[in-house]
Amino acid sequence: MTPAISCKTDLAKHPNLPDTDEFQFAWVESATGVRLDTLPNISTWNDINQWPSGRIFGHNGEYRWQAGQGGNIHGVYISDCGHLLENCSSCIEFNTYGSGPPEDTSFFLWGEWINPQSDLLDNPSGAPFFFAPEIPQKIVYPMDKTEAGYPSGHPLMIVRKYYHEEHGEFLRCVGFEMGKETACRKSK
Repeated sequence: MTPAISCKTDLAKHPNLPDTDEFQFAWVESATGVRLDTLPNISTWNDINQWPSGRIFGHNGEYRWQAGQGGNIHGVYISDCGHLLENCSSCIEFNTYGSGPPEDTSFFLWGEWINPQSDLLDNPSGAPFFFAPEIPQKIVYPMDKTEAGYPSGHPLMIVRKYYHEEHGEFLRCVGFEMGKETACRKSK
């Protein structure tokens, strides 16, 4: 299938998504809070009053939204399978001249893994718990605890970049992984 981006504006509620099985994670935001977790752990992701903006995402796609004044939603759906929002107001397919293939890259996330061998009190089970002095609380990322156990790595958010000659670059979230320590980090 050809990757596609579609959007719909002035929605009273979230649209019916073509395939919600492609979403494993949720990143939701409000004026008073932010949550980043697996989708099953944020069952209220679609409550626009609780979460006026956010995104649900996974390996094959991302749906993101932002509520405007009056509560209407602007929704954008990026699908590697070519799915489109029903009755979308605009769409871009990446099979036109000038499109490049999607490319994965990563961003460093805050924190270093709390290793239970050195801090059994804060992480007795070896869970994906991280700490950064700039954020004075435990940070939890939605990754398998076996992935978190790199003794000298950092959590990464994997993002997929799409390029279209006419419309520019688009980024979407894909998932999480632990990255190996880099030479830049070691040079501190």
